[in-house]
Amino acid sequence: MQPLRANPSYTSTLIERLNYCSSPSRDTVDIQPSAMPDFDRSCEPCRKKRIKCDQTYPRCNQCSVTGLDCPGVIEDQRVVIWKGICQAVHDAISYDHDRSWSLKPSHGRNPFPVDDNDDPIIANEVLTSRRIFQSAETTLRSFLTSQFSIWGSSMPSVYSQTTDGSCFDYAVRSASLFIFANQHSDSGLSEKAELCYGSALRSLRAALTGRHQGNNEELIFTIQAMHMIEDISPTGVPTHSPHLRGILNLLHLREQAGYERVTPSTIEVVYGIICDSFPLLLDDPYGSAYLVKSKIVARSAPGPPTLLQMHCYNIGSLRSRLTRQNEPQEIEILAIVGKASMLDRQLNQWTADLPPDWLPHTEYPSHSIDKPESAAEFYDTIFFAKLFNAYRCARLHLHETVLSALHMLSATSDNSSHESSALQSREIVTLMMDGICASIPYHLHKVNSTGKPTTPDARGVIGAHALVWPLSVVLRRAHVDSWHRKVALETLQYIAAKRGLRKADLAVRKAIADDETRAVEKFIGIG
Repeated sequence: MQPLRANPSYTSTLIERLNYCSSPSRDTVDIQPSAMPDFDRSCEPCRKKRIKCDQTYPRCNQCSVTGLDCPGVIEDQRVVIWKGICQAVHDAISYDHDRSWSLKPSHGRNPFPVDDNDDPIIANEVLTSRRIFQSAETTLRSFLTSQFSIWGSSMPSVYSQTTDGSCFDYAVRSASLFIFANQHSDSGLSEKAELCYGSALRSLRAALTGRHQGNNEELIFTIQAMHMIEDISPTGVPTHSPHLRGILNLLHLREQAGYERVTPSTIEVVYGIICDSFPLLLDDPYGSAYLVKSKIVARSAPGPPTLLQMHCYNIGSLRSRLTRQNEPQEIEILAIVGKASMLDRQLNQWTADLPPDWLPHTEYPSHSIDKPESAAEFYDTIFFAKLFNAYRCARLHLHETVLSALHMLSATSDNSSHESSALQSREIVTLMMDGICASIPYHLHKVNSTGKPTTPDARGVIGAHALVWPLSVVLRRAHVDSWHRKVALETLQYIAAKRGLRKADLAVRKAIADDETRAVEKFIGIG
């Protein structure tokens, strides 16, 4: 009997690249022009000779032909990861080539199967070609977990102690593969990432049913990693509910086990999950009300993020209240404006009460202090940057609600008495967009936590992830010809192409579609 082979349709991309890169006639790894950064990465000999460098790694072809001693092209994150993948897969295949192709794939066609039975113990779920791809996946997962060091958490140290097949292992593996698959348009790795995601969900569900898991830090990090996948996945994954409801279940278990609040090593991660709830509370306060009404988060992780979460819920509720005004009554609209004024004072107090190291530090070039587009903010940590941008988005939503309410008033009464209020709200909206755009260099690691310029590198992945929602808000709210919109659009395109976060690409496409819709409506109106 002929040995069963894994279906090559899911592995051909990776294996073909490997064979191409490791063939005797070629000792370099090609990086396509679309994967190149915007700055010059030519090798030194080519720059001196003023000739075009093909930018292969580790030695360009021009230097190989002329016999020059090429020091190599400057590596960016793609080259570093791809070089490690090629070497790891090459070593694994040469070590265990015969055994790999004799393994029987599950489900008839997929070489990376996941056991779909209902057994709550998922520990025996393994990849068919595990020994081949294990080293390569380790390279990817190490890359992702190193990102969380910048977050300021203990995720890497916790992950180093996790076991293969745990929900944390599957979540990190899935997020890592999604990032790499997006960067290289590899559908095979995307399928594998989706399978890992499904395993992580089932394993997490099983883990959360056990009361003994109350103090398991690994589960907290699992939920944070899985929530990231929403922004990374190219095709979309199940909605946010499993993640956010999962963390609430975990916090309930901790409380039942006698733990009053999270440990210092994980509190920032719990705060990060709270930050992930802000868009839901602002846009769908009733569908996500369970996040604040249970009070479990406030008891488990009290502090500025939890208080801002309640403010976002109140702002979202106020926005929903305004949209339900089919036949707006002046007294009701004035009540909404008054409530908005109270919430704005609460947001001002929230910033006033923040510890100094939680606040942004802003620098302007000496020659352009009056130009907000030239400002660059920096923070002590990415988490503080993410939190402060969430505050800006909340305040932006609030004052857009005020402007909408004042516009409704113009249809029922003289609007001249409210012009000053409308002007103030417009100024605050602009100020909030200024701040979000000023935070871009720090998030993309172009400036460090002291405000000093630095070389952008792989550490911009977590920062880019934190930027997607605020820039999406700017893109939807900014005037079509404003510099805010231009900067937001260019940055989201960069994040989608260079950082592998597909949600940024979706935000760009939605903004373009909205522009086209507005153009059609304007044309019809003129006609």
